[in-house]
Amino acid sequence: MTPEDEEFERIAHEQKIRAEWLPKGPMPRPWAYKTIEERLDAAILYWGQNLARIDHDGTALNHDTYDKDPVRFSTAEAYDGFVRTLHAIKDRT
Repeated sequence: MTPEDEEFERIAHEQKIRAEWLPKGPMPRPWAYKTIEERLDAAILYWGQNLARIDHDGTALNHDTYDKDPVRFSTAEAYDGFVRTLHAIKDRT
């Protein structure tokens, strides 16, 4: 193998490695170019997932949790209120 062939193989290998790290499919639009509805959808999804992490079994907003785990209850209540507010804003736009 000549030095030129070795250099060609090295470059081809580096390009293959770089190509494996490139995202497949369409690139998401930058936040600055998103519409208000897209931003609200992203916020609703994010805070809904946070609420699901706290209230994974659906019991965070009941009276027993209020008595036994007030921190979990208040956090779930705040997240739930915020998601509802985001939904109300989205409905108005």
